[in-house]
Amino acid sequence: NVTVVEATRLRDSQTFGKQDPYTEVKLKDYSFRSKTHEDGGVNPRWNECFKFQMDSSKQFNPAVDRVFISVFNANALGKDNTLGTAEVDASKAVRSGSDDLQVLLGYKNKQQGNVHLILRWIPGPGQTPVGNAAQPSRTSSLPPQTAGPTAPPVYPSFPPPQPAYTMPPPGRSSSLPPMAQQAYTTSSSPYPAVSTAYPVAPAVNVTSQYPSAPPAYPAVPSYPYSTSHPPNSNPYPSANPVGGNSYPPVTQNQSWQRNKEEEAMRAFTTFDRDGSGYIDKSEFLTLLHHLGHVGIPHDTAFVIFDMVDVNRNNQISRSEFRDCYMANF
Repeated sequence: NVTVVEATRLRDSQTFGKQDPYTEVKLKDYSFRSKTHEDGGVNPRWNECFKFQMDSSKQFNPAVDRVFISVFNANALGKDNTLGTAEVDASKAVRSGSDDLQVLLGYKNKQQGNVHLILRWIPGPGQTPVGNAAQPSRTSSLPPQTAGPTAPPVYPSFPPPQPAYTMPPPGRSSSLPPMAQQAYTTSSSPYPAVSTAYPVAPAVNVTSQYPSAPPAYPAVPSYPYSTSHPPNSNPYPSANPVGGNSYPPVTQNQSWQRNKEEEAMRAFTTFDRDGSGYIDKSEFLTLLHHLGHVGIPHDTAFVIFDMVDVNRNNQISRSEFRDCYMANF
C-alpha cells in the first residue's frame, strides 16, 4: 500500500490564482492517480491510499523495482504542468512492514519541494516476505572426517616444591658445619681512627648584623557610620565619576552569548519559510541541505530532528532551535 499524505513547497507553475495539484503513483505496470486538490497551491493535501495487488508473475522485488511519484498541476486548457518527480526505494517497508518518509521532489535537476508518503508491505497468498525468505541449505563438499588419534598424554607438571628448611629444635646442633670465626683486632686496622665529634659553630650576633624593624605606619582614622565623611577624604574614586547610574560592564562571555543568540534567531527566521514560528520536517530537510548534507538519508535526518524536538510535537520551536544552535555551533 502507498499512502500519499501531502506535499509541501511545490514549484508554483501558475501565474494567476492557485494551482490544482494531483499525484500519480506507479509501480511496475500498475498506476494510480489521486484526486485533484483544487486551489491546493504549493502545499496540497490528498491523504489517499493506493493498493498494488500483484500476482506471482509480477511479484515485487525491492532490489530492482522502485515506486515512482509524480506531481502535476491540472490545467483546464492545455497540458498539465509537471511540478516534480521522485523515485522511492521501498526495501525498508518490505523488511520491517512499513515506512514513513519524506521524499524530495526534483524538477530539471533542482529540488522542488517534497511529498509525504507512508509505505506498507502486506504479502499476498503464496508470497513470501523478502526479509523472511528461506535460505537454501548448504552441504559441505569436504569428505567426512575420520576418527583422529587419541589425545596426547598430559605433560607432567613441574616438580613438587622442596620442603622448606627448618631450624633444629633447641638442644640439637645443626647438620651444617659451623662457619669459621675470624678474629679482628683494633691494632690490625691500617686506617687511623675517625673522630665522631663535630666542631662547635661560632656564635653569631644577629642584632648587630641586621637592622631593627621599621616603625609601624599610623592607623587610618575611622569615621562613624552616622556622620558624613569630611570633604575630599575618600581616597577611592567613584565607579561612575561622570554621574548618573552606574551599571556593571558587560563581560566578554555575555557579549559572545548575546551574539550567538541573535545569530540563532536569524537562522531560525531564514529556514522558517512559512512564518509559522516553527520548523517542520520539510523545512529541517532544507536546513540540512543548506549545511551540505545533500545525500543524508531521511531516516538519519529525522532521528536528528527528534533529538532537537525535545517536547516531541513534530516541530521545532524557537527555544529548541536556539538551545541546539548554542550547543553545536
